[in-house]
Amino acid sequence: MKKDDIMKEINLMKEDFQKKIDEIEEYTKPNFYQPCSWDFLDDEESELLEEPMDKKEDIGFFKMVKNNINRRVKKIREEQYFLLKQKPGAIRIVSEGDSWFQHPFVHDIIDYLIDWGYAMRCFSDAGDQLANMVFQSEFLEALKTENPRLFLLSGGGNDFLAPSVFETLVMSKAPYLIKDKLEEKMVSIKANIEALLTQIHGVLPELPVLMHGYDYVIPSNLSLFVWIYPVLVSKGITERQTQKYIVQCLIDRFNEVLIEVEKNYPGRFYYTDIRGTVFENEWYDEIHPNDNAFERISEKVERKIREILKNNSHTV
Repeated sequence: MKKDDIMKEINLMKEDFQKKIDEIEEYTKPNFYQPCSWDFLDDEESELLEEPMDKKEDIGFFKMVKNNINRRVKKIREEQYFLLKQKPGAIRIVSEGDSWFQHPFVHDIIDYLIDWGYAMRCFSDAGDQLANMVFQSEFLEALKTENPRLFLLSGGGNDFLAPSVFETLVMSKAPYLIKDKLEEKMVSIKANIEALLTQIHGVLPELPVLMHGYDYVIPSNLSLFVWIYPVLVSKGITERQTQKYIVQCLIDRFNEVLIEVEKNYPGRFYYTDIRGTVFENEWYDEIHPNDNAFERISEKVERKIREILKNNSHTV
């Protein structure tokens, strides 16, 4: 199937997706966030057994669309990779990640890197969590066969911003974040990043790994997909500046974790700080930048890639 044909299929699924949402009249914002969360968590499946049948069918539809689009985007990128890697001087990179590396409706980081000529062997999935990346380890064979010069990683956002997790970290009064729960989650995130590094360096001990933090996402109920705004409202947190402050604290703590990992793995793990890159009117939805903002983020990532490769010429 040609790339154009696959993209037509994706656009048709997007239209079906919108129609389905329009049909679900009993779910009204801000309470309707579970089916609309694009990064739907696999570990929530057991909870669906307690839901009414109509809601289970709705959630199943959204998950089906997400999984189908994930597969088709992967197919496109696999074809692009095998073309790009044959070009003289092509830089091969293996990547694993979430929807910041694979979003069907915006031009994400991997899309821009492909546009700029990088041969990206991408194993990302919208909605993926770090623990699932460790468990599936889809990238291991590519590390053995493709001789990459870098490993690019995007993850962690679904680990603390997915609704079922986010609501366990937030309370209705100051300081708003439950410190013990937050630190427990960050310890888990750090452990999973280190588990990925163990897997990667078990195959290629000197391969540099680059991971980005996230920018300050803005709680909102104005987009098709919503994750965090309904949780905050359900906790009685409706003041906009307070909502933004809570999320900023979470993003800052996550970035601190990546800085800690970078210190613990000198020369093998690198971190790119992208906070302050996305303007407030440049969010496609609550947690994904639009095309223009993703381009600036990708430029920062690409500069870091060049810096790493320059300083690690032995990885060629």
